[in-house]
Amino acid sequence: MGSSQSGNAKMMALGNEESASRNLQHGMSSLPEEVLEFILSLVSNETLLQSCPLVCKLWNVIVFDSVSLWRQKCTRDHKVLPAGLELTSARDWIQLYMKNPYNRNLIKNPSGKEGLKFWEVISNDGDGWCIEQEPEEEVGCDMFPLAMTGDCCCFATSYSLCEAGQKVSLLDEGCHQHVLDNCSPPIEISEWHAARRDCGSVYQLTVSLMAEDDRVLEKFDSGSMREEQWTGGAWSQVKHVFRNYPPGVRYVQFMHSGKDTQFWAGHYGQKMQGATVRFYEAEAE
Repeated sequence: MGSSQSGNAKMMALGNEESASRNLQHGMSSLPEEVLEFILSLVSNETLLQSCPLVCKLWNVIVFDSVSLWRQKCTRDHKVLPAGLELTSARDWIQLYMKNPYNRNLIKNPSGKEGLKFWEVISNDGDGWCIEQEPEEEVGCDMFPLAMTGDCCCFATSYSLCEAGQKVSLLDEGCHQHVLDNCSPPIEISEWHAARRDCGSVYQLTVSLMAEDDRVLEKFDSGSMREEQWTGGAWSQVKHVFRNYPPGVRYVQFMHSGKDTQFWAGHYGQKMQGATVRFYEAEAE
């Protein structure tokens, strides 16, 4: 008898929970749509995309079709568009929220914290590329420029050419094709570099905007930047902004290289830190 009463109690509790859930669902669904959009915008993106659409047809429509809902989420969570741009579909806003391509560095492993991961090594001559750290190692130059942000690594080159590159797919990173082709939002590229104090060296940065078929549409080349022995040690930043580029840009090819000029064994060539490809002057909607 005790077991029967316990079973009945569990069934009653389950029934009460289901009834409460139906009442809550009915109550929320009867709210004005703009109020429901605001409430749903406070839900985590995982729950919003995976669970909320299963509640009812109205919620499914709001989650996948409401521009207002996703604009609110993007604004609250600092997912931004380049200044003056607008998206017209919920799908585009969802893509912006999930990948946030216009407000982050699109270069992966920009200072060598993960070794040479994500970089294609073109030349690895002399004693090859290496990663130097501060303050564990004596690197022969001033404090790393990004050390205050916790970035305490850099790439270092040797006595013969060391060259590496990274090809950024803008569409894979979440950029919208119509934004790239119709608005040409400015793209900023940059990198810090330094020579050792005790050894001369050269550095070069080349960045290309490329079409789907790898045609070069725009190109920046720093030229060979040479520092003589005893004149180095200070970090300087190479920076360029691509503006008003033609339609069809799909990739950014980032290539950097360096070597020393005195043919010393080891890693006395140029050092690089903070490789960056990002959209310039992105502002929240």
